This record gives sequence, structure tokens and C-alpha cells, in this order.
Amino acid sequence: MATTDFLLIHITPDHAEAPIGEVRIDDAGMLTLLSASPGQAKYLQDWVKRLNERENFVLKAPPPPEANVPMLSVYGRKFSRTEPGFVQDLKAYAQQLHGIKLLTQAELTQELENLGKQGL
Repeated sequence: MATTDFLLIHITPDHAEAPIGEVRIDDAGMLTLLSASPGQAKYLQDWVKRLNERENFVLKAPPPPEANVPMLSVYGRKFSRTEPGFVQDLKAYAQQLHGIKLLTQAELTQELENLGKQGL
């Protein structure tokens, strides 16, 4: 995995999005806080520290067909920073559990272009 910078976008309960900072994820899957918006520095420092202390994460996902559980069951899929899909899984984890979207500059540009195409 290559070292990549991500913008941190907080998703509010009413689905509004606000930038709150920026992190770098290095090739070992460790995060470094690069910047934080006013009032968010302490929270993001603690958040990055907690994520870096974890070796394994659990992402809520639909159960696989072979799990043979009721249709609306909640299923946890474990992942670690050594797996090839770590960054994508971490992005889903951060959004699912913390309401924080991680976007590269290219992903942000693409989202803005898509909004422009929708006339928003």
C-alpha cells in the first residue's frame, strides 16, 4: 500500500458534510494527523491514536450466503492493516462507526464533478 493523504469529512446526522482535517496513511497502515479544523484537533488526535493502537477491526457487513443466518442479521467481518484491502475497509469502518469519510483529493474532485453534473 502506498502512502496516501486523505481529507476527513464529518457526516452530520442530517447528512451534511463538513471538512474537519487531513490524515496520511503510510505503507504500514498507520495514520498521521496532518491538520485539523478549529475545535477538532484534540478529538482527531485521540481518534488517530485509537485507530493506530488497533491491530484488528470489525466492519459491519451483510452476512455471506454461506453463514446460514436470518436475512436481517448483523454480521461482522474482521480485517487488519496487513490485508491488501485495508484502506478501503478502514474508509468504510470510519464512516460506519465514526461518521467520518476519508477522501483523497482525486475522490473529492470526482464527487464535486458528479454534484455539478446533477446541477447541485
